[in-house]
Amino acid sequence: MKSIQLLLFSIFLLMSTPNYSDKVDLNLSDLKWKNRVVVVFAEHEEGAHYKTQINGLRNAKDGIKERDVVIISIFKDGESNIDGLPLTELSSQKIHEKLNSNEQSFAFILIGKDGGVKMREQQVVTPGDLFTVIDRMPMRQREKRKY
Repeated sequence: MKSIQLLLFSIFLLMSTPNYSDKVDLNLSDLKWKNRVVVVFAEHEEGAHYKTQINGLRNAKDGIKERDVVIISIFKDGESNIDGLPLTELSSQKIHEKLNSNEQSFAFILIGKDGGVKMREQQVVTPGDLFTVIDRMPMRQREKRKY
């Protein structure tokens, strides 16, 4: 009897353990009013512009966190992600369509907490330039007064 209980308990644990290889099914509206979103479109993860952009953002992680920014990387070739977690292909396609990104090889888009596009560039954006744009936003001004 104990072995059956142990077997059932083991099966339950296996079924209830999340599968971390699953991909995130994301709609940009899920982030509205919670996060600012940086979307970086690139050919692939190894592109020079992409590497420069993402490394700059990673090096500014404190400022990114302070400003409630999540980073979505959408690749033409390769697995797209949100803060390093893989996105479903459908999620990537929806984001691509919503933002009308027909850029050839690289684009940087900032979306405010209200869901509106606040910045669109076809070149690498420094963290300082990103933070300047964000810090000028009325919602960010209110956030800074709160803390």
